[in-house]
Amino acid sequence: MTANLERSVSNPQWAPDGKGIYAMYGERSLTRVAVVTLMGQIQNLVDDVRGLALECPYGSSAFHVGKVGIVYTSTGTQRPSEVTISTTRGKTTRTTTTTT
Repeated sequence: MTANLERSVSNPQWAPDGKGIYAMYGERSLTRVAVVTLMGQIQNLVDDVRGLALECPYGSSAFHVGKVGIVYTSTGTQRPSEVTISTTRGKTTRTTTTTT
């Protein structure tokens, strides 16, 4: 995608305004979503993307970009996966509540 991001990326998506590409990539045991502008600049947006299964948190990670922000799967070592929204204003909200 750019010389500044020397990683494999997955799930690339055009920004709703067409001014960049969102993509997911792994770095230092984190799965991140970043936007790469048409000029090649990288902005990390979220770094807690995790998979759908507690026993395999790095597999099957997912995100989607919309006009209000990014919807993605997140989890921790002690809780199952949840759907999280990170708005364009920087507010992060978990939209699901799970019990263990």
